Amino acid sequence: MTTKNSSSSYSVSNGSVPNDSLSPHSLPSNNPLHASGIQESALNSSLEIQLKCAELGFDWPEVTPVFDKVLEELDEIKAEVQAPVHTQEKIEDEIGDLLFAAVNLARHLKVHPEVALQKANEKFTQRFALVERFADSDNLELNKMSLDALEVLWSKAKSTLSDEKK
Repeated sequence: MTTKNSSSSYSVSNGSVPNDSLSPHSLPSNNPLHASGIQESALNSSLEIQLKCAELGFDWPEVTPVFDKVLEELDEIKAEVQAPVHTQEKIEDEIGDLLFAAVNLARHLKVHPEVALQKANEKFTQRFALVERFADSDNLELNKMSLDALEVLWSKAKSTLSDEKK
């Protein structure tokens, strides 16, 4: 990480992004996150902390080391889970570090993490609803299907939704 004197922006590999464009308070007024109070979520708190640190110059000047940090945190989770003795508290701590690093990656890539996660939730929900419909139309019970069979339905749902967007 490098330090620099900056009061309103941070550098990324493809240019400079104003901090206020990713502010937790910059969500569009019609965004459901505004009305639901989610703008005070842990993701938004992480973003706010990172924006303040970036303003003070405590930030990587480009995105490559942020990718490395995300991978490092993922490796730490894997190591903890595979350790002969581990605690749920340590795993939770490492998962928190990964999420914090992921928010940092989103910030460096000019993606609002709360909005990205909301869209991912919606996409997953749509796909799973299709999986349920496909299973129902074939008189299949999801909880009695193998993981391989479920994966086939999942792929079919992804493909169906992808075709609908074309």
